[in-house]
Amino acid sequence: MHYHTLAVIKVPPVEENQEETSRIQACIEELENKGSQNPDLGSVIRGIFTGRLRAQLNAFSREVYSSIDNLMHPYGSESEDCYEFIDMTEELRDAYENDTIDCYRLPGGRIVTQFDNEVYRKFSIRDGIVFEKNAGPLKHPKRTHKAKKMKALPDYPMKKLYATFEDYAKNYRFHEYHEDKQAFGYYCNPEARWDWFVIGGRWPITFLVKDTCTEYSPGERTWGDENTVYPVPEGYMWVSAARKKDIEWEAMRNWQLHQIKQQYLNLTDMYVNKTLQPPEYLREIDGCVYHYSTLLYKIGETEEEFSKRMKADEIRQFPVSFADLVDEYNWFDEGDDYVRPDETEVTAETWDETVQQFIEDQSDEDVFVSIDYHM
Repeated sequence: MHYHTLAVIKVPPVEENQEETSRIQACIEELENKGSQNPDLGSVIRGIFTGRLRAQLNAFSREVYSSIDNLMHPYGSESEDCYEFIDMTEELRDAYENDTIDCYRLPGGRIVTQFDNEVYRKFSIRDGIVFEKNAGPLKHPKRTHKAKKMKALPDYPMKKLYATFEDYAKNYRFHEYHEDKQAFGYYCNPEARWDWFVIGGRWPITFLVKDTCTEYSPGERTWGDENTVYPVPEGYMWVSAARKKDIEWEAMRNWQLHQIKQQYLNLTDMYVNKTLQPPEYLREIDGCVYHYSTLLYKIGETEEEFSKRMKADEIRQFPVSFADLVDEYNWFDEGDDYVRPDETEVTAETWDETVQQFIEDQSDEDVFVSIDYHM
């Protein structure tokens, strides 16, 4: 799954390094030249590298990338310096002593579990009797000749299936025994939230800044979205990272309201005025227009009714939404209590209110970064 998180970092003022920028630009041109000569050779990987380089064509953005790596590191699933040993011995021993599993005794006498390749998805146990699945021309469970040769062993004890606890732990649960810990278990980062992340990614139009802003990062586009041109208000640009003071929150609110109004006008032209052709993904059923299963438009409704259903009156001061919030002190998931650095707890009735309060609490000089992470 991919998730959208707001990361807050401290970035000091940085001077532009034209030499480094020129070096990066030269690398981009070299990759593009190779691509024009061999369009099919490593096009995906080349596109990923080119996107990463384009995102760092200014000194501020390069500093953002460096800082965000440091911020996200403690939450990485492969951050080995954050690993702790998870002792599974007691849990495994309890399971060995008490767990059962459906088993089959094969014609030769060998006992196998329901997940063994010889029986998995081929046979089933019903009322203590073995049936072959999808048997005969009707493809239904049947007491075939093969099934009759097997014996059902429902709720077979793990202790009987595996002669020793060690055999069970290693060969059924696949845990290693660690001599230094004198225990079965594994190492992992208990605070892991991501196994891969990128600035921007699937959310490339998160923050709106004036097109004269110099401290920003465009972030990277997800594969297949590199050349998409997103609408933007005149005099502004979409970015994936910027200082809080440079983000044009009011312009973002107005743009969302404009988009709702424009959507209403387009739908009215499609279904009332009949001057526009509806796209194929919209369906009209009983006077209503659906985007897949979501009600989008009631044919003939007023703009006020449409705007209310689109929750235009609920657009917040900070018109953004995130699944997580992370700063230098904490990582907050939806449902977590928001605790400020001074350890005062903020009471919020909804996650959206938590996001609003979190943003409000940040300094104007703090840098907001839109992160697309996978776990």
